[in-house]
Amino acid sequence: LELRNDQGLLVENHVHGQLYKNKAETDGLYFWRTTNRQEVDFVIKQGEFLYPLEVKVTGGKPNHLKKFMNQYRCKHGFIASLKQPFEVLNDITVVPGYLV
Repeated sequence: LELRNDQGLLVENHVHGQLYKNKAETDGLYFWRTTNRQEVDFVIKQGEFLYPLEVKVTGGKPNHLKKFMNQYRCKHGFIASLKQPFEVLNDITVVPGYLV
């Protein structure tokens, strides 16, 4: 995986597969993109709540995730990352990609 230039796509595909397998436990699985091409990879709907999930190979600032959370009044968001350890940053939880 380290030698591939499509790491991000592969990891997103893996996460999508895992989320899709468990789709029956949610009310919907979506993505979000603005006209300015800001995006959140996955939005999980559970009842009246939305849970945004960004997939990242390396770290990075969760600007788009934060924008989505503010716009849709989400109390918590998630990042699945290959390189970052488990961490809770106020209203965002970083989950190592292998746990997805």
